[in-house]
Amino acid sequence: MRRLVPFASLVLSGLYGLGSAWADDDKAGLAFFESKIRPVLVKQCYECHAKDAKKVGGKLLLDTRDDLRRGGESGSPMVMGKPGDSLLIHALRWQNDLEMPPKVPLTEAVIADFEKWVAMGAPDPRVPEKAVPVAPPVPTETTHWSFQPVQNPGPPQVQDAEWGRDPIDQFVLAGIERAGLEPAGDAAPETLIRRLSVDLIGLVPSADQVAAFVKDFVSRGQEAV
Repeated sequence: MRRLVPFASLVLSGLYGLGSAWADDDKAGLAFFESKIRPVLVKQCYECHAKDAKKVGGKLLLDTRDDLRRGGESGSPMVMGKPGDSLLIHALRWQNDLEMPPKVPLTEAVIADFEKWVAMGAPDPRVPEKAVPVAPPVPTETTHWSFQPVQNPGPPQVQDAEWGRDPIDQFVLAGIERAGLEPAGDAAPETLIRRLSVDLIGLVPSADQVAAFVKDFVSRGQEAV
């Protein structure tokens, strides 16, 4: 059991060392891409092989990692770790009827950088950003009256202009007429005081309150309300 402890420690140390080495290699590969590969792609290739190109050549996009690895009409342009078998390198060297870029070939030094990059496994940090979903607006947020700008419209035209006592009554009557209904008659003072009391304070009025209101309503009418 005692012998297993040093052995386990040795294994863990080795794994940690490998992990650190892989991380260093990954950083070095990405740094190589940023310094040697991306500038050439942007300057020499994006005009014909990017999403915003006027016409994408061969349906091949090179402006993201996934698009580059997916390839176009001729398939994937790279065989990871094997630059000699990669269509991308053939095209850069103007081999097998492939020419990229089409007018002036790249220098031997630049092509060598691409060969080294493919041999490294083509490290590429260009992962497309995930779109943040936007929730559609709730209908009431755009149509409900409480969300509309404040307006000051004039009283609407109504068929029975004599029915209302004030401009507010005209709005009420306009809605009644649109619905094809007839307005109800005036409520008796006893009924009116009961409705007002229940609506405003939640309690039915006492007999004395009803009598006082009826007397006041008979003499002053609407002012009693």
